[in-house]
This record gives sequence, C-alpha cells and structure tokens, in this order.
Amino acid sequence: MGRNTLEGKLGSGTALLSVACILLLTMVGCRSSYQASSNVAGAEEVLVEIDLPPYQPASPRFFDILHTRLDLEFNWEKKWVIGQADIALKPHFYPQNQLMLDAKSFEIIGCDLVQNSATAPLEFQYDGESVYINLEKDYKRSDTLSIRLKYIAKPYEQAAQTGQAVTSDRGVFFVNPTGADTLKPRQLWTQGETQFNSRWFPTIDAPNERFTQEIFLTVDSSLTTLSNGVLQSSDYLGNGLKKDHWKLDKPHAPYLAMIAVGNFAKVDDWADSLQLSYYVEPAFEKYAKDIFGNTPEMIAYFSQVLGYPYPWARYDQIVVRDYVSGAMENTTASVFMEDLQVSRRELLDDHWDGIIAHELFHQWFGDLVTCESWANLALNEGFANYSEYMWNEHKYGKEEADYNLWIEKDNYLAEVADGKVDPIINYFYENPDDLFDSHRYSKAGLVLHMLRNYTGDEAFYASLNHYLKANAYQSVEIDDLRKSFEAVTGEDLQWFFEQWFELPGHPVLEVSTSYANDSLTININQLQVSDSIGLFVFPLDIKIWEGATSTTHELLVDAPEITVTLPLPQEPTLVEVDPERVLLAEIYQPKTSQELLMAFSNGSSFALRREALETLFSEGDSITIGKAAMLGLADVSPRLREMTLDNLVGRGHLTNPDMARAVQKLTTDSRSLVRAAAFSAYSETQSSDIDEVMMKALADSSYSVIGAGLEVLLQDYVEDPIWLREFLGLTHLNIAAPIAGYYNQQVKEGHLNWYNKNLLSFRGMDRWMFLQYYIEYVVLTDLFKDESTAKVLTYIATNDNEYYNRIAAFQSMTLVIPETPENRKILASIAAKEEDQRAKAVMNSLLAAEGN
Repeated sequence: MGRNTLEGKLGSGTALLSVACILLLTMVGCRSSYQASSNVAGAEEVLVEIDLPPYQPASPRFFDILHTRLDLEFNWEKKWVIGQADIALKPHFYPQNQLMLDAKSFEIIGCDLVQNSATAPLEFQYDGESVYINLEKDYKRSDTLSIRLKYIAKPYEQAAQTGQAVTSDRGVFFVNPTGADTLKPRQLWTQGETQFNSRWFPTIDAPNERFTQEIFLTVDSSLTTLSNGVLQSSDYLGNGLKKDHWKLDKPHAPYLAMIAVGNFAKVDDWADSLQLSYYVEPAFEKYAKDIFGNTPEMIAYFSQVLGYPYPWARYDQIVVRDYVSGAMENTTASVFMEDLQVSRRELLDDHWDGIIAHELFHQWFGDLVTCESWANLALNEGFANYSEYMWNEHKYGKEEADYNLWIEKDNYLAEVADGKVDPIINYFYENPDDLFDSHRYSKAGLVLHMLRNYTGDEAFYASLNHYLKANAYQSVEIDDLRKSFEAVTGEDLQWFFEQWFELPGHPVLEVSTSYANDSLTININQLQVSDSIGLFVFPLDIKIWEGATSTTHELLVDAPEITVTLPLPQEPTLVEVDPERVLLAEIYQPKTSQELLMAFSNGSSFALRREALETLFSEGDSITIGKAAMLGLADVSPRLREMTLDNLVGRGHLTNPDMARAVQKLTTDSRSLVRAAAFSAYSETQSSDIDEVMMKALADSSYSVIGAGLEVLLQDYVEDPIWLREFLGLTHLNIAAPIAGYYNQQVKEGHLNWYNKNLLSFRGMDRWMFLQYYIEYVVLTDLFKDESTAKVLTYIATNDNEYYNRIAAFQSMTLVIPETPENRKILASIAAKEEDQRAKAVMNSLLAAEGN
C-alpha cells in the first residue's frame, strides 16, 4: 500500500493559522516507546518495565477457502452491494462442524449448502460482524464443501472508523452515487487492506488465507468495470445493463480482492507479451501513457533482477476519486489516488514513478508472497519501499536513488523523534493500521539496503529469488526471509535479522578522532545503549583522506565503545565514518569547516555531501558559506543544486557577481525545479536585467518555473500587466498562488469567480494552501457575505476527500461567514454528518467556541 501522507509546506496567513495548529495536534499521535534488552552476545542486559499493547498473533486457520465466486449488483442510491457468494472450502486440519465467516454490516438473506447443484438450507447466527454457520456434520480435512450466502452488504449504515494509512474502513465506496455532484464522476471502488473486504463479501478476512476467485458484476452498460485477473466475458442483459465476468486463477489473500466501476477511459499497453491497461478519467486519457508509461520497463527490470517473471496473467492500474489511501496493490489491479491524474506539462516538474514502482513490486512481495500476519507487514511494505530505490537507481542513477533513501531515513528518524520506537516485526499493537508507518516502510527499506550492501548484489538478488520460489502463493514470516538469505550465502544471519528486524531502535554513534605519534586514534561510542535500546553489532567503513588520496578500512563494531588506532605517517585531512551512509544510524562527529568543505568536495555519497552542505549553511561563517554555495551550485546532483539555491535566498551572498553569474547559468538547467529555484534566487542579485531574466521564466514550459517568475515580477505591478491574462486560465497552484498573492496585496476586486474556480479545481494539500489565499481575499474585499463564498466553503467542508480540508473549510466558515441562526444550522449539520472522528471533534469544538 502506498502511504497516505500529508505532504507539502504549511502556508502562511493569519486566517488559517489556528487550522495549522489543529492539524498538527490531530495528525501527530503520541506513543510510548517500546524498550527492550539486546540479546546480542556481550551486551549489557537492561531490564525495563514496559506497558505493551495486546499481542496479535497470526489468525488461526480452521478452514481453507479454495475458491470464491461472487455475483454482485449494486443499489447506488442506498449504497448497497447485493450479492451471492459461493465459497468452496475445506477444514485446514482438524474436523469442523461450524464455519465462521467475516461479514460486517450485512443483511443475511439465506445460507445454503451446495451439493451437486442442489442446495440445502443451513442454520446460522449473525452478530453484525461475523456469520456462524452450523454444518450438518463433521467435515474432515479430506472433505470439501460449498457454501452459498445471499446477502446485502450495507457499509454506510454504520459509522466508519478512521485511520492514518486508510482513512475509512468501509471497504466499498460509492462516489457521487446519484450523480448530483457535477464536480465528481460517479464511481464505485473497494479498499480491502487490512480487513475491510469483508464489508462487501463474506470471507475469512485474514492475510494468511488464500483463494482463487471469480467475480460477476452487473452494472449500467455505459460503465467500465475492473477486478482481479482477466475479463472472461461481458454480456449485455437488456434494460441498459451488462454483466462482466472477471476471473483470477491463482490464489491470493482476501484483502487483495478488488472491484471498480465507473466511467473510465482504458488505455492498453504491453510489456512484451503481458497485457497492461491504464484506467483514468476520460479527460486524462491522452496522458495515461505519460503517467504510467514506464510500467513496461519496470516489469522487465524487476523480472530480470529478481530472476522471477511477473507472476500474474496481466497488470492493470486505475486512478479513482476520493481514494482513502495513497495506492493499493490489489492482485493484478493496483488502485491509485486521483493525484496521479496530471497533464504532460505537470510531469515536467516531477513524476509518479516511485508509487507506481512501489505498487508493482508488491505483485511479487505482498501478492505472490504475503505476510502471514500484520506483525510481519514489513515483508510486504519494506520490499515495496526499497523497490523505489531500486527503480530510481536503475532509471535515474544512484544520486537520485540516494536522495530518496535520505528522505526515507529522515521520515524514520522523525517518527522516532516523535516517540515511536518499535521493532519492525511487531506483534504488539492495538489496530493493524498502527503498523502502517515509517518503521514498516522506511526503516524496513533502509535495513534491506544495508542487507544488500552486506551480502553484495549477487547474493542479495539470489536470496530474493530463493525466497520467492520457496514461498510462492504462500504466507510468510520474517524467519522465512532469513532462511533464504542463509541458504544462499551459507552464513548464519540471525544476528542481523534479530537486531534490525526484531528489536527496536538504531545505533546512535558519537565519533571522535585524534592524531599523535604517527597514529590515528578513532573512538566510537554507541550512545543508544545507555537509552536502553541495546547494543548493535555491525561492520563499519572508515575512510581516511591524506590530501587527495584516500584509504578505506573496515572494522567490526561489537561493543558499546571501541577504540581503534591506525598507523599513519601524516595527520589526515579528513576522517569519515560510514562514508557511503549505508548504516542506519545517527552519527555525531564534529568537523571543522575545512573538513566539511572537503567532505562535500570529495564525498561520493549524496547523503554525505548533503549532510556537509546542510551543516555548512547552518554553522559556517560568511566566507565558508560562499565557498560551499559555489560548490553546491556546480554539484552533479540537481537535488543539491536546488538545495543550494534555496539556502542562498535571504543570506546576502547573491550580490556577489560570481555567485550571480553561477545562479543565472542555472536558469537554463535541465531540471525544471533547479531552474525555478535559480529564477527565485536571481531576483536577489541586484542585477540590472532581473525583469528581463524573469520574462524568460514566463516562457518556460514548467509550471514551477513560471510560478517563480510570476512571484518576482508581480511585486512591481499595481495594475494588471497585459501578459498576466494568458496565465489566468492555468489551474495549477504554482501559477495561482503568486497571482492570488498579487491580488490580495493590491486588494483587487472582481476576481471571486477566479478564486472559486481554482479552489474547487485543486485537491489535497494544494486546496488546503490555496484556501488561505481565498479566505484572505474574501475578507479584504468584503466578499465573505457573497452567496458563492458560503456555497464553495460548504461544498468543501462537506465533500472534500481530505479531512484536513474539511476542517479548514469549516473553520473558515466560522471565521468569515456572517453568524446567523441559519448559518449556525448549516455548520451544525456539517458537523453532525462528518464521519471522520478527528474532523468531527474539531468541528464540534469550533461550534462550542462559536456558541460562547
């Protein structure tokens, strides 16, 4: 599953400042740390009293489902799924005379035993969550039976539960079911992970269950359907209806089943003989291959490097509205959030390869081989996370891959700083949703990167091949992965897997060096041992520079503190611990400015250079920063060129003629985000040609570059320049934000329709950020009484897919809409209908404050 994260910077503006505070409080959870003692030999045992959540083992297996056949119809107005499920199954081992199936919020119409086309009714009990079926005899593991349930699934008749990874547990979602909303298409789609598919069909909803399936969908003949596997037939029934038959002939876990229905454009593609399809809204049909077009190469690369061909009959990717997560790796049919629907021009600034590769890699790691319990979720998500590194390295080079690895490390360390320190493999949790975090994604991917560097590429990928072949179409736990690596390498790797996967934390290293008597002394102290995390044992590279030449030494860190003395004829110019930044650790090693400059100049690792550059900008003097900036502007990594430009703004260095020339040169950089940052920085050079240079930005194809130019140029205008007209029709935040800033600064009346159009067109964080400009504008122009303002804010507070946007719109209404009994009724109605508990709590709090 792709993570559903709040990305982007919080914008400024007094109107929504308190919204940002509320969001920070509601989105950042607190959790006590998991502390444990290390089992590594030589470690000092530290006993700590801990209060753990409940232990959550793998689900017991009483029955094995062999095949599920679903025949489904839909009541769109009531948001019902009307179904018949035929389930073939057998006892797992012990004799059974009762079958329990998960079936949440159902109306059970009938339950029958099916034998040779004949049916016999069975007694059952239903408690709203599960159906307990009394069988007519004891069934042995050599027996098979077929159960038929007729039912109506009513997922909207109980309050939905919210989470961080998946924002609703309804399982099946009807988007604009009556077609009344002119801004949204009419769609239906499902989201099964973790245990939500049992809200639309009865099953044993556990990741260690597997079955083949057939799904028949009766829908309006104008609509397109998608499900797992291959479309077998599409029969027109008359009365404007059709029945589509989808079949998956290889077994998968229940949470991976999916259906989607809507008005989608289907764009076909091929990866050699494997058929691919991309489903998007018709308006984006011409961009489908721009968005997903690297999929064939991804499949070829992953198949080759794993030595295991893509394991399913086809692969489809679909973009849906109002999705409750980032993406989901359903078998043969990945679902993506609507953010992926972008134009070719938007893709000039960035692409969606990361999430596309992530979900694709799940077809091997997660779908072909599935975690047996949510405690082992990292066996799904850690590999999918690391696939993003693999793809970036293959397609865009190691620098870009290492940039993304640095982001993952930053995500993990931020989560640790917030107080969450769990083992990657964690059986103690309240809800499976708690596990979809940076430990199971980022940290697991970082650990796999270390494992790859420890074993070497050949052994790493041979071990993955062994793991896939040994466990295909089965469920696994962490020991299965370890055994595959041990089988290939011939090495006992318990020490690695235990400390990195099964124990919490990471090394925190304090490093000091000294030189005397032709010897270099290096002291390494593991600070985390005193914090009760435990000792880590690991190999560590130390790179020593003597002038322009360097030597790398490898040592084993196996104690809380080690001291190493190396003979050295002259004092080194730089000593770097873990120079490639492979080790997942926090390393504290004081360096002089000269050493940092040398680390940046000579560092082959992106992370090392970035770390040095960041420290130089934050701690260096003016001269040092100038030197660092000239190096950064010429760096091979566009990410570091962009970072350098961003850090130069506001420091006064840009008045230097050499610096100004270097910045202007980057306004023609091959990377659009570097060009955008260069144009922004050039505005501070005091050059006489700033306006002329900025006009070149307006001619760029990139929205980011145009936005940078607009931000600078519009500061000099009181009346609208003629050239502004051509940008008013471009609905993109990078264009709209500087224009809105200009309108607000000048208090330009007559543009409310433009604001309304942009606000309703944006989604996610873009809408959140533009809402701040919108509220400032309606206050400055006294348009908060305008009827359209209330309508737009009410629409967002009621219908936006993101809870933080609903909160922001709701609070905006309390701030700017006239306080009348009628408006208070509207606000109360919105709060009453809100299903997300986080949003509901904030709305009720705002209502109470307004009442006082």
